[in-house]
Amino acid sequence: MMKRYEWNVFVHYYNLHVLYICTLSLIGAAIVTAIEDCSFVDGLFTATSASTVTGLIVLDTSALKKSTQVVVAILICLGNVVILSITPVILRIIAIKTYVKRHTAESNPLKVLLDKNRLEYKALKRILVVVLLYFFANIIFFALVLGIYGVASKWARQFLKDRHVNPAWFGVFHSISAFNDAGFSIFQDNFVGFVNTAFTPLVKIYLILSGNLAFPILLYFIIVILKRFSRKKKIYDFLLKHPRRCFTHLFPWKQTKWLIKVLFLITMSEFVMFLVLDWDQTVFFGVKSGYKITAALFQSVSTRIAGFNIVNLSIADPAMLVLYVIYMYISPYPIALSIRSSNETETKETVFYDTALEETSNAYRTDLMYQAIYLVSRDLAWLVLALLIICVAEKDKIESQGPDFSIFKIIFEIVSGYGTVGLSLGWRDSPLSLSGQFTVVSKLVVILLMIIGRHRILPHSVDRAVQLDTKQRILKTKKLKPKQSNLDIISERHSIELGDLQHQVQSYSITRDIDDS
Repeated sequence: MMKRYEWNVFVHYYNLHVLYICTLSLIGAAIVTAIEDCSFVDGLFTATSASTVTGLIVLDTSALKKSTQVVVAILICLGNVVILSITPVILRIIAIKTYVKRHTAESNPLKVLLDKNRLEYKALKRILVVVLLYFFANIIFFALVLGIYGVASKWARQFLKDRHVNPAWFGVFHSISAFNDAGFSIFQDNFVGFVNTAFTPLVKIYLILSGNLAFPILLYFIIVILKRFSRKKKIYDFLLKHPRRCFTHLFPWKQTKWLIKVLFLITMSEFVMFLVLDWDQTVFFGVKSGYKITAALFQSVSTRIAGFNIVNLSIADPAMLVLYVIYMYISPYPIALSIRSSNETETKETVFYDTALEETSNAYRTDLMYQAIYLVSRDLAWLVLALLIICVAEKDKIESQGPDFSIFKIIFEIVSGYGTVGLSLGWRDSPLSLSGQFTVVSKLVVILLMIIGRHRILPHSVDRAVQLDTKQRILKTKKLKPKQSNLDIISERHSIELGDLQHQVQSYSITRDIDDS
């Protein structure tokens, strides 16, 4: 029988994460359905799209009741990449405290852990605080910035008034949606109304990047800056030298530098191609030259992960639409590959790492090229299967509606859903995504794709930053010897391993007076 504080080997972080997102989506679906009096499938689609921070819509977000919009905003926050990435940190801190309390007289782990383990424990607590402050500071600050802009700017004030949108709610909702890369908008035309402005698109560009694509990069530099000005430099030194022992999205400088290059090259290539292919085309009709550059940059950043559209993409150059499909497909790969490849550095330094798991499972190999091939082949399989099912379910519409319901539009939709991007070429003049015209079967397929796609970048349980005790890592305690005469001290040592951190408890003495008679 497994001990009470031992984690079952099958209770992996990945499985727990899937269970959490599914549960969150079901609860959200029940609430949305009750408020909006819509079908349960549409409620489930909306809740799943919010929980997986995707942004595809089958209900017009701008027409939803304020209470439903609040629910959507909460689901977006609860499904956020930044927030969920700290879950393993919290669990490991709790595990350490639980073990120490159970096996020693101390309730504070800092008093009994060895120096190296004490430093790692402090690093876990520090990264938890840093990430939480990062999350709330970005959302709150830019909610205020956008809200003030909505009041102070004459154009923005009139724009919001015409659409019956409160400036404060505009700031809060769009700050949450942009930072969490959700793509939801409380405007019927998404973000097209801001195409001839610069301030709001630039603010949202930062929010989109900081909430996902550039999160590991910014976090690394935040740690560097904190180290520079903090007196407790050892904690930040530990985080920089062993980032993946503490956090899934904090990488060594090598991977961080690679992420910077990839982010810049992909964004700039998309930006240049958009301007070259569509500068004088209908998609930019009525847009001033200077704002074309801002709009192209915004769309280039948004297309990869966020799903906002500042122009009508359905009339963009066909070649650009093909490029968008490619960019949406590869959007999670840079971070996913960084997570898998950076895990190798930490596991090689860990004495109790279970190498058998790494040798027997293809998913845990850290070779960058191998991981890329593995991810691409796995993703293609899901997309091909989904496309086949949807084409069968939507056969009549594909045959009767021509370009409005083409196979390419379906491919664009499912790649967007699987990449948790949220862009859609739509259907005619409807504000809904193409999924809004799908049958129940097809909607369920897209829901499944959003859930699977949300977990593409996640580490598995062998990842150094998410490991907890398994059946191969039973905590053992030395038993006390029987009483002996003329003994002044009975010493007991506990050897602790939490995850495979090799947490050890310092020796502590139990002093006891014993009669010599």
